[in-house]
Amino acid sequence: MALHHKPYTGLPDLRRMQSLVAESTQKIGGLGYLHVGDIPHRIYNVLRRFPEREQYVHLWETDAGQLVGWSLIYPQWNAFDTQIHADYKGTDAERAILSWTVDEITRLARSKYAQADPADSTDDSENDVTPPTISTDVHVGDTPRMELLTELGFTDRKPFIDLTTRPLDTIPAAVLPDGYTIRHSAGMPDAARLVAVHSGAFGSQWTVELYEMVLHSPGFVAENEWVVVAPSGEFAAFTIIWFDTLNKIGLFEPVGTHENYHRQGLGRALMVHAMGVMKENGMTTAMVGHHAADERSTAFYHSLGFRDVYHIRDYAKPLELA
Repeated sequence: MALHHKPYTGLPDLRRMQSLVAESTQKIGGLGYLHVGDIPHRIYNVLRRFPEREQYVHLWETDAGQLVGWSLIYPQWNAFDTQIHADYKGTDAERAILSWTVDEITRLARSKYAQADPADSTDDSENDVTPPTISTDVHVGDTPRMELLTELGFTDRKPFIDLTTRPLDTIPAAVLPDGYTIRHSAGMPDAARLVAVHSGAFGSQWTVELYEMVLHSPGFVAENEWVVVAPSGEFAAFTIIWFDTLNKIGLFEPVGTHENYHRQGLGRALMVHAMGVMKENGMTTAMVGHHAADERSTAFYHSLGFRDVYHIRDYAKPLELA
């Protein structure tokens, strides 16, 4: 089967990429697949500091125009995602897409290290790897992907993300402290406060310009970003929710509480509220991921009724710079 490689061109391709993961999840389950909301989040939020971000997204089609798979590269981490249609898992098509992506990220990483100034740093510097490696995430149990990565020289390095879900048939109660309210984002009129809560929750450096870019990116819906408003008017916590209408799964990505407002039950109240919004929009399941080593996050999500459904591991191989 001949595959044709094409660059990503924005919203039409985003919708096709989302359809691939939703249809594959419906066909064989979510093992190995992202949620449809992960895709715009990773292209436009995770790669927000890269004006050329679309050059890191690549699609592969058959002669008939069927989307077989796609890849997404994160140059700041020397990492990548690849997704393959359920009909082609474990085939030469998946092998070809993985091989091309590994070659491309190797080329990009070699160029980055050749040009790097040791004095440079970014808010992503804590993710730098020494010695340098190339890495990708793999669902435990996705045997075809594990075998192909092993062929390409990757090894299982460590636990990374636990994906948890809970049904939305019943939703727990949560109460906000006096004077706090919950509402959805108004978009740009809220930009400065959203920048502050995003930065205060994760320690990353946002700007109004970066938020505006995300706000106007394909697939983003401002009304799906929900915030807790403190009595002072500051935003104390936030989350963005995403809907997979085919599989009726709502995703939280991301969830954060500003460091000045921890331990007041704000994250819990916000997620409970947002689960109600998911249910009103026809979702039957809620999903959220967290770092596997983060015991506090594990306890928090379990207290809300979420249970582990998939474990994701970090696979890596050394980057040969010469």
